[in-house]
Amino acid sequence: MFRLLGRLVEQAWPAFLLLWAVLFVALWFGAPAWEQVGKTGQFIYLPADAPSNRATATFDEAFPGQRAGSGIVLVVTRADGQELRPEDRAFVSGTLAPELRHALVPGGTSGPNPPVVRVRAPDDGPTGALLKSPDQRAELVAVELKADFLDARNWPTVAAVEQLLNDLRVRGAVPTGLDVALTGSAVLGRDTGRAEAQSAGTVLRWTVAVVVGLLLIVYRAPLLAVIPLLSVSVAIEVALRLLGLASERADLGLNQGTRLYVTVVGYGAGVDYCLFLIARSKEQWGSGAGPAGGVRDAVAKVGPAIAASAATVAIGVAMMGTAEFGKIRQAGLGIAFSLAVVLSAALTLAPALLCLTGRFALWPRHVRAPQCASPGERFWGHVGRVLARRPGTIGGAAVALMLPFALLGAARADAVSYDLTRNVPIGAPSAEGIRVLREHFPAGTTAPVTAVLRNDGIDFRTPAGTAAVGALIDGLRARAGELGLADVRGVTEPLGTGPEGRAALARIGSVGAGVVHDQAVQYYVGSGGHVTRVDLVPTADPFSGPGVLALDKLESALQAELPATLRTGTEVRMAGPAAGLRDLQAVTDRDRRRIDALVVAAVFVVLLVLLRRPGLSAYLILTVVFSYFTTLGLTHLVFEAIGPRPFPGPDWKVPLFLFTILVAVGEDYNIFLLTRVREEEERHGAAGAATVALEKTGGVITTCGLVMAGTFTTLLTGSLSELWQMGFALSCGVLLDTLIVRPVLVPAFLLLGARWRPRGVVRSEPHVTVG
Repeated sequence: MFRLLGRLVEQAWPAFLLLWAVLFVALWFGAPAWEQVGKTGQFIYLPADAPSNRATATFDEAFPGQRAGSGIVLVVTRADGQELRPEDRAFVSGTLAPELRHALVPGGTSGPNPPVVRVRAPDDGPTGALLKSPDQRAELVAVELKADFLDARNWPTVAAVEQLLNDLRVRGAVPTGLDVALTGSAVLGRDTGRAEAQSAGTVLRWTVAVVVGLLLIVYRAPLLAVIPLLSVSVAIEVALRLLGLASERADLGLNQGTRLYVTVVGYGAGVDYCLFLIARSKEQWGSGAGPAGGVRDAVAKVGPAIAASAATVAIGVAMMGTAEFGKIRQAGLGIAFSLAVVLSAALTLAPALLCLTGRFALWPRHVRAPQCASPGERFWGHVGRVLARRPGTIGGAAVALMLPFALLGAARADAVSYDLTRNVPIGAPSAEGIRVLREHFPAGTTAPVTAVLRNDGIDFRTPAGTAAVGALIDGLRARAGELGLADVRGVTEPLGTGPEGRAALARIGSVGAGVVHDQAVQYYVGSGGHVTRVDLVPTADPFSGPGVLALDKLESALQAELPATLRTGTEVRMAGPAAGLRDLQAVTDRDRRRIDALVVAAVFVVLLVLLRRPGLSAYLILTVVFSYFTTLGLTHLVFEAIGPRPFPGPDWKVPLFLFTILVAVGEDYNIFLLTRVREEEERHGAAGAATVALEKTGGVITTCGLVMAGTFTTLLTGSLSELWQMGFALSCGVLLDTLIVRPVLVPAFLLLGARWRPRGVVRSEPHVTVG
């Protein structure tokens, strides 16, 4: 097959160039750009049957149009930290809140279908008391939005609020000494999303720069640096455009973040494939082959190994497609698809470009004669000879070096972070706003947890139903300290159980209390009467790890405190960001365990098919898993040393992507080494083949590993902590595999096996060759 492909490229390389050019231009003008079809958001990618989604569905059915998916919170304080003055409060109620309502609610500039549910202010009758701090030093204005907090549809609204605040300051409408800070889940989501978008652009630019720099260092020939870069750049753009076209036609809802991982992994893998092709082409040219003939022979000889390597990576990464969480599933399938496109370019476009440039691609250098060993070959030949003398000692020393870090990584394998506030860049508006808000209000004020209770046998509008909810609220209030609750609000306590709410009710008097009760029933009881909501304000930040962990305890307490009348037939479901994050944690934890097992199984099967040696295949899997735990341990140590303490662990995405990519890419390099071992085995024997293969492939595989690690280091240029962790972990893992696992642990195992194999035993196996 690959001999035929090599001949086709040799004879019709102009046609291949034309085909790729036509495909690129057609997709550039005919397919949507990724930015046009990529979606944002987090909880929309959870399974439909996730508990928080079921709670949301129940809530929307009972309270149509009332659910706030996220919010913007304006925190009004004085710069000197003193109590708010009368003119400050007048500004909030008479200027700030009215102008926000005019700009954002129906009838304002947002049009007939606004993203805003409501704007709440301190002067909104009795409920306004909830927006005043107990110390009288802060007031809040809350803008409740329909969309999920990470949804990009919130960004224009957040920007409109920021513009309004700026206009008020320019007009001199803000009293002297008054500060207005911006926070809330929607602002947190906007800051995170904006940082992701900015980071993606920065990473993409640095990826190209790093690849160009590394290729120039490796080849010291401009054309040889351009050929891999051009081939992979075209392939990545084609892959992204095809994915965008599929998303537009089939409404796949591809996430914006998928593009970053598709690009970084695609560049690293694609350039590697081109490097192997170029290395074998140079070898063929050095043996006297013509420009096109050398490329033909290179495709025929290295093509099977490149294809097998790409298949290993693609199959391993495609196991992410089994995830329940949509973002992981899309990333896995998107990366696997892009690798297929990149492989096609490496075996057709790059060879065609080599045929076009011929030996001029080597300028200003020249073709090395085959009998002249390169410095790289001499170095790796020396490494192989040293290793051959004492494989057990050297291999054992490498294991001993890695083992402490691997043990730490294994011990902390499940220590991951879902804390979104840790991921926000320092200095972001939401981070500053959260700091100010926490000085005056409970951390959970911006995103309370909503318990949705449904009982088809009880009408919560009746005195009996109301009394049952009151008993539940009283039970929770009694355990507020234990449960980490700052406040509980419901139909019997519409202003909360705290002293401020009770003081506000006392000021209303008996006549106003009836009106408040009617409003409370309308707000807290669903239209059919069989659903009620209880709003819970936690003391912990709902976006933090402790806030998510506290939710399990809170849900158990709700079940335990249900009065006798509600114990039968009552469904209790939790809604809100904390509930969504808890589901995210549960779903992705299951995904990680499933994907890890499937990746190992899939890659093992591929190795078994290629190598026909179960013991060796199992050992190769063991080495990359060992490398994974070593890398994870190093990641924990580094970020515990440099990051904010206590360090809860890397972002939840880091271990999942790290394991999948390390196992797949690690075996990718092992395949190149072992196919050359089998090629040399007939001439040099088992032990000699291992050292010769290391000598012949050590330079190009190491170069590929450095290029792959270099592309991953570009993630460090992003502004999000998750990208720093991902970039460090992936580049560190690839370097470990490139510099220790593949050149030491794998050859040491082969050399020890050759010593133990009985004399006269020769393996007869089909093999694939590599340059």
